[in-house]
Amino acid sequence: MPGELIPFKEIADTFETFEHTAWRLETRRGYATDRNSEAWARWKASQDVAHDPPDVWRRNVAEQTRLGKRFGRVRVVDEPLTEGRPSSWPGLPAT
Repeated sequence: MPGELIPFKEIADTFETFEHTAWRLETRRGYATDRNSEAWARWKASQDVAHDPPDVWRRNVAEQTRLGKRFGRVRVVDEPLTEGRPSSWPGLPAT
């Protein structure tokens, strides 16, 4: 049905079996799974989360890029930026 959202877990294998390039179009302001995570709470408390062990997604990206595949992402952003979005992304007006 047009407009019906497909849960990510139903298409996750696509990001493991693609041949050369995978693109994601992100149009949401944020993801509940991110905001409900322990890492989000630590980030909000100004703690370092950049060196956390890689999760399943990051491990897969590392493996696929090791195999010579590429990942790309297009993200639609709001103005003003939503919480957690870098204000220094290229092409965004200065805030």
